Amino acid sequence: MSDSQSNNEKMPPENVKSSSSTTSDTGEFEAIKGNVLSPDHWIRLFFMILFGFVLQVASLVVGVVVVLQFLFALLTGSDNENLRSFGASLTRYIADTLKFLTYNSEDKPFPFADWPFPDEPKD
Repeated sequence: MSDSQSNNEKMPPENVKSSSSTTSDTGEFEAIKGNVLSPDHWIRLFFMILFGFVLQVASLVVGVVVVLQFLFALLTGSDNENLRSFGASLTRYIADTLKFLTYNSEDKPFPFADWPFPDEPKD
């Protein structure tokens, strides 16, 4: 027998696991499998993709509101209260959407909830 063969026989196998660790690995695998197969996660993914697209549209609308508000202020000397109110509620909607997308809220934003009202102005 060569020296390399006798050395290999003396070395313990590195990937051999005891039966107790195999049992815990099986439990972990079953938990992961349960998570992956759970329809709740896939339904949430669908809504996350949907609200991701809505968020892009809302961002474009914010850009339009900004330009309109600037033009209104430029031409009249003051901002438009209706645009300001809509912009405030739109930014709250965007914040609610971001909270849902980042798992900081389980509540789906509009149209599954009421449209957010702007905060009351502080005097």
